[in-house]
Amino acid sequence: MIHPGQSDGWYDELPGIRASWLKALRSQTPAHLLARMHGQEESHDALRFGRAFHAALLQPSVFASWAVAPEVDRRTREGKARWEEFITAVRGLDYITAGESEMLEAMRQSFAASGISRLLEMCEHREVVMTGEIAGQPCKCRIDACSESEAILIDIKTAISAAPRQFGRAAAEYGYPLQMAFYRELMRQNGIDCGAVILVAVEKTRPHCVAAYRIQEADLDRVALEIPELVGRFAECVSTGAWPGYEDRIIDIELPDWA
Repeated sequence: MIHPGQSDGWYDELPGIRASWLKALRSQTPAHLLARMHGQEESHDALRFGRAFHAALLQPSVFASWAVAPEVDRRTREGKARWEEFITAVRGLDYITAGESEMLEAMRQSFAASGISRLLEMCEHREVVMTGEIAGQPCKCRIDACSESEAILIDIKTAISAAPRQFGRAAAEYGYPLQMAFYRELMRQNGIDCGAVILVAVEKTRPHCVAAYRIQEADLDRVALEIPELVGRFAECVSTGAWPGYEDRIIDIELPDWA
């Protein structure tokens, strides 16, 4: 099913396996995934900023409710007091710091001035939730932007570098092809063809250059073969209650070629 305009809270409560969980299973262990699901991971400012940037670009009315935190030194008594006052005042609302707000606005302006921004204008769906079933398990995703008429799927990423070589490495490291293959499958289940899968990268440092990259269909097809197995592994962990970490044996370490 397609669910437009839903909040983060609504999406979190919606049953279903997420692409981020499968990426964690692929690159780490079930134990790492369990910690992620229970919110036991170390929080990262980069993730929070990424959410803010997505909201600013795709849901300006939602981003308008984000608060701007004061720049304080929380190591000092005065800084701690001011921070507690701010947290009490916002009452759990999303927030960014003043410095992040300035950077975000510069990135937004750079994106708007880029010809790549026209890709978003082509998309009738933005921040839309899609649900489906893979390997007999309910699955869900939140898509940044897509178009039925243009048959495109777009995902926006903040990046340290949007240069081809550097961003290609980041895409492989963070499992972007697996994520987009997962999205593509749920789109197809909801009757939307996906002829082009495009990653839009916006740099977080000046001059905040923007680039767009298409993931080749062969690469998506290759990684898509892993998805049912990963879904099955997740379902097994849930049913057995066992979320193992690394192997309980000594293994030979593999050194990189440069070593």
